[in-house]
Amino acid sequence: LVQAAWTDKQLVQEISRLPEVVQSKLTEGLRELAESTTPSPDFSRCQLKSQLFAAIIARLPRCPIKLALTGNQLNDRDLAMLQTSPSLSFIESIDIGFNKLTAASADTLHALVHGANRLTCLDLSHNNIGDDGAKGLADGLRTSISLRKLVLTKCQIDDEGVSAIMAAVASHQTSLASLDLSNNRFGEEGLDAIFSHVSAATRLQYLTLRSCEIRSIDLEPLQEALKHGCALSSLDLRNNRLGDKGIQRLCEGIAQCQTRLQSLDLQKNNLSDGCLEGLLDCLMVPDVVLHNLNLAKNPNITEASLDLLNRITIQTADIKQRVQHRGRQQRALPELHQRGEDTLHSEA
Repeated sequence: LVQAAWTDKQLVQEISRLPEVVQSKLTEGLRELAESTTPSPDFSRCQLKSQLFAAIIARLPRCPIKLALTGNQLNDRDLAMLQTSPSLSFIESIDIGFNKLTAASADTLHALVHGANRLTCLDLSHNNIGDDGAKGLADGLRTSISLRKLVLTKCQIDDEGVSAIMAAVASHQTSLASLDLSNNRFGEEGLDAIFSHVSAATRLQYLTLRSCEIRSIDLEPLQEALKHGCALSSLDLRNNRLGDKGIQRLCEGIAQCQTRLQSLDLQKNNLSDGCLEGLLDCLMVPDVVLHNLNLAKNPNITEASLDLLNRITIQTADIKQRVQHRGRQQRALPELHQRGEDTLHSEA
């Protein structure tokens, strides 16, 4: 298989210089391309550079394909090669995180999202595409009819870029259902753009904003959006600075939300027993269907408060105990089950 695929002597020499484990992985990826009718070749962490990547792109089959390219040394010109591939219209998923893409890929990202009419998932995490790259993506999103999931974790996106992304997500043309903007550097203006556009983003169901330095006051536009109804079913706010006041704002919005939030992750948000009153008021609203609530890694929430949460909700939930904390048995953690397999977890 390798002899058939790599007839170019320079390529053979380049491959021979790679570690044996990488050569083996490349061979497996090529075999996947050659033998599968719906290939999902994994070329992640294969030390791919331009020449080797060009050879792979030239051999992409014209059938549905999912590409894993994480952790290589691919740059803006390499992405442009992918965008001009004859197989582009067959690609369903691209994971190209942890590479060397920059803002110079803005036009390519626009063309990629616009032209790949089967592309449902695009992961660009840990690439420094910045605001210009985000704007290129936003232009593509406005006309994309297939993209459902977009991951932009730690892409150096600022207020201007995130505002462009959210304006595109809120447009009626986009089909995006899942957006991850974690670990970017936008400030109040960017957060306001995110939360104020949530209600207009009628297809956005999953929003992840981990490690974004979100404070209590930043949640005011989200509180209003929740009150007026939105499509969100999952909100991940892990590792922010919400505090008890932030949870109070959030719970007030959820209690009045017309389209119900089902999953809420509040790990590492400097919460204490002071947030329990708002949570209980929210959970006791008959129409609230919040099945998954994660309060882990908030050490100031005491076990007594969690016991109180158990006692108040026991009327509508079956209780069982789970003993697990950081891989060791420590103390009982409440696990509340509602509506069969759906669960609401309260952990500390």
